[in-house]
Amino acid sequence: MLKSLRDYNNVAAVNSTMEVMQGKMYAPDLFQRLNTDVHIINVRNGIWQLKTGALDVHRPQYLCTFMTDVDYRGLDFPSPVPMEFLRDIFNSNEVLIRWMLRVFAYAINGLTCEEIIVFLVGGGGETATCL
Repeated sequence: MLKSLRDYNNVAAVNSTMEVMQGKMYAPDLFQRLNTDVHIINVRNGIWQLKTGALDVHRPQYLCTFMTDVDYRGLDFPSPVPMEFLRDIFNSNEVLIRWMLRVFAYAINGLTCEEIIVFLVGGGGETATCL
């Protein structure tokens, strides 16, 4: 293949190929379309669909330029350390824990279809700063 590329020195052929490729590859609004889908998170092992919880393979049409440095392991993958932390600081109040998980989800994806304000109040030296 390298030999055929070296032999490809006809200026007219190169210009013709470049015109075709530019017409096929040019997208004037490309930068505005990058990273706009708030319902996906790009992880090392694929694209995590937030609406369904499914993992899809990386595809160019997702237009993701950022990737988190984690592997998605599924919604049922146990996460005892963060859940134990939440149970500890919220006194095992499962309703409050579920609400806080929802707050975290809003923070992760940046979707602003609902307006919320969250205050974390506690005594000095407690876990509000860690959270």
